[in-house]
Amino acid sequence: MPESAGNASIVTVRRLDPGGMIMIRGDLADGRLDATLSEITGKGTPSTREINLSGDRASAWMSPDELLLFVPGASVRPTLEQLNEAMEGKHFLAVEVSSLRAMFEIEGLGARDVLAKGTPADVSPNALPVGLFCRSRLGQVQAAFWTIGEGVFRIVCRRSEAGYVEGWLESATTPGTIPGYYTG
Repeated sequence: MPESAGNASIVTVRRLDPGGMIMIRGDLADGRLDATLSEITGKGTPSTREINLSGDRASAWMSPDELLLFVPGASVRPTLEQLNEAMEGKHFLAVEVSSLRAMFEIEGLGARDVLAKGTPADVSPNALPVGLFCRSRLGQVQAAFWTIGEGVFRIVCRRSEAGYVEGWLESATTPGTIPGYYTG
């Protein structure tokens, strides 16, 4: 078992403004959807388990017929209009879910270790590099997370469970309790 990385693995937790989030349901192979996502985010439809990050916008694969689109809060309404206009006549749904979600960022040498403490998902650097999106559990609740950069992760959960996630993260990042699986 790895030795504790101790105080060398200080990890900070920040609750972020979730900005705008739009759930998209439909045929992810549809060329019109891909073209519209390219216009909105600068990148097309993400593949399975991917998140396409592009500045303050991103699209994440949630399931075979579902995406989560991240846009600035002020862009939600025009983005919904753009999506609905582009997909008119198709089996398609786009719904704002910004107020249903909370977002956190954890950062530091032991951030990957903190995730490993609370999820059954493989969060090793090879399994969760920048560009991959993971839906799993964190502690006792559903969550999704992804890597922003070295030692920086974003976590999305239900807003109703944000207090639990925040408390769990605060506890899991206590110096001296981070296991050091990835920080040695």
